[in-house]
Amino acid sequence: MSITRLNELDELTLFMILSQELAIGRYRLAEAIGVTKGRMRGVLRYLSIESYIQPTKKGCKLTAKGEKYLQKLMESNGILKVSYMDLGILSSDDETASLHLRKETEVEDVGFGHRDIAVRAGARGATVLLYREDVLKVPRVYKSLEDEDEITAERIRENFDLKHGDILVVSFADERWKALKGALAVALTIEQAS
Repeated sequence: MSITRLNELDELTLFMILSQELAIGRYRLAEAIGVTKGRMRGVLRYLSIESYIQPTKKGCKLTAKGEKYLQKLMESNGILKVSYMDLGILSSDDETASLHLRKETEVEDVGFGHRDIAVRAGARGATVLLYREDVLKVPRVYKSLEDEDEITAERIRENFDLKHGDILVVSFADERWKALKGALAVALTIEQAS
């Protein structure tokens, strides 16, 4: 249940941005989330009153209570890690956001339609990878990422502690927060389908 009256995607994006920025103002947050400045002001006022954020002269930042709530949101959606790095053939723009997901049950039907979900959230696209039997696969595209781009596959293995059945969502956009929101939109869709 949302504590901010934002939808689940916007709330998760908001808390992730707040956790990754030392301090960020409401205008930048409103733009990143895609809501009006007035709506963001109300959301931030509520989060401040409830001690999820701490206002500062430079903007606002998450409190320990806010960090704990973010952890709860991430865990409930199977998100283990967020990373921003160039992933070669998997990312075609300046900014890339990658989410490492771990699900209780194996998810097989991923990749199809997820690009469109990321685009609707503001990204330019997304790729979903499955980790099965020590192989990184891009469903319907690459049976083995290592065979197509060994450097990218190695970079992924170095940055993520992958286990059998894990999913990696890679979203790309012209802005970091759009890439993040696109990846989160795909992750939430995968979570709802599992």
